[in-house]
Amino acid sequence: MYRRKIAWLLFGWLALILVAAGNVAAGSPKTFLWEVGTGTGRAYVLGSIHLAKPDIYPLDSRIESAFQRADGLAVEADVRSLDPARIGRALRDYGLYPEGQTLEGSLPSPIKAMMQARGLDMARLNPLRPWLAAATIQAEEIARLGLSEEYGIDLYFLQKAAASGKPVRELESVDYQFELLGSLSPGEQVLFLKATLLELDDMADGIESLMDAWRNGDAKRFEERFFEKYAKQVEFHPLMEKLIFQRNDLMCARIEELARSGRTWFVVVGAGHLVGERGLIRMLQSKGYTVDQR
Repeated sequence: MYRRKIAWLLFGWLALILVAAGNVAAGSPKTFLWEVGTGTGRAYVLGSIHLAKPDIYPLDSRIESAFQRADGLAVEADVRSLDPARIGRALRDYGLYPEGQTLEGSLPSPIKAMMQARGLDMARLNPLRPWLAAATIQAEEIARLGLSEEYGIDLYFLQKAAASGKPVRELESVDYQFELLGSLSPGEQVLFLKATLLELDDMADGIESLMDAWRNGDAKRFEERFFEKYAKQVEFHPLMEKLIFQRNDLMCARIEELARSGRTWFVVVGAGHLVGERGLIRMLQSKGYTVDQR
C-alpha cells in the first residue's frame, strides 16, 4: 500500500500541488474544463485533482456530460494496474541510496536544520534519496489532512472508462515519471526537498485556496496561487522548468494529436499544468486552436 501511495503521489507532487475536497459551487459560471476544437476533432481538457476527499463528488454536470460525449479518455498515466513489484523496483532503482550513502550525508546543513525543526526522523529517512524523502514526508502530511488517491479524479474517470468500454490513452506513463525524478541532479533533488519542507508550513491553507479557485473555475486566481512561490523564489525556476514546463510541451503535443484525430477525447491532467503563460491552455490557444472554458 505504501508503494502504491507513493506512485499515486507522484502525479500531484510533480505538479507541486495537492487539492482538498469540495463540490463545484452552485451556479458557478465556469468549471475547470476547457473544450479544444479543431477542424477535424475536439478534446475536453479537465484540470485534475489527483488526491481528494469523497465529498468532491458529484462533479459538475458539465464535466460529466463532456465525458459522456467523448469517444475515449486520456490521462497522464494509467494507474489502474500499478504493480507493487514494479513500483518496488522503480523505487529501488531511482529512489534509494546504494549501501554506504545516506540522506543525512548528502544534505547541506540548512536543509538538515529544517528537517530537525519539524521533528522528522532522519534515521528512518536516511536510505532515501532527497526526492523520495520529500514524497514520503508529503504522503504522511496528506494522510494527516485526510486526502486520498482513492477519490482522485483520474481514478474516477479511469473506472468510468472501464465500465463504459471507452479506450484509454496515456500522455506520459508511470515509468516516465519515475525516470524523470531519477534524472534530477543531486542539487535539484535537494531543491525538491526544500520546496516540500517549505510547503508544509501552509499546506492546509494553500490547499483550500487552490480548491476554492478550482471549484469556481477561477483559472486566474488558481494561477496566481499555484505560481506564488515560483514567482518569489528564483532558485526553484530550474526545477519548475524540468518538472512542469517541459512536461507541458510533451503533453501539449499529445493533446494536439488527439484533437486532430477526428474523434472526441476527454483529457485529464493535473490542474497546475493548465494555467500560466506556459500552461496547456495558452499553449493550445497560441497554436490556433479554439479553446473555450466550460
